[in-house]
Amino acid sequence: MSVVQVISGLVGVAWLASYLCIKHRQRVRSRFEPYAQRQRTGAAIDVATLKPRIDAVRHDYLSARQPTKGLWYHRALLKVAGQAVAQLGYFRDRKTEDQSHTHAA
Repeated sequence: MSVVQVISGLVGVAWLASYLCIKHRQRVRSRFEPYAQRQRTGAAIDVATLKPRIDAVRHDYLSARQPTKGLWYHRALLKVAGQAVAQLGYFRDRKTEDQSHTHAA
């Protein structure tokens, strides 16, 4: 392979990488632009629904708080999170690999 072929190959790879980076940046920007445009335009808020709750908080802020969740609630959340992580492909494949090693021995 000559030096000219190597240089032309590297130039082609650099051009392709820059093209893909530019397209990725355009895709990311176009994904977030609608959110930024919505924030710029003002929108009316109906305070009639908020006023009673705000008044309740002003008079008794402790009664307006949501009740705290107990220890069992948090343990149940951890259990659900553990099950969700166990369903990911990486951990499912790993479990089958570990089981195959134990059966082969």
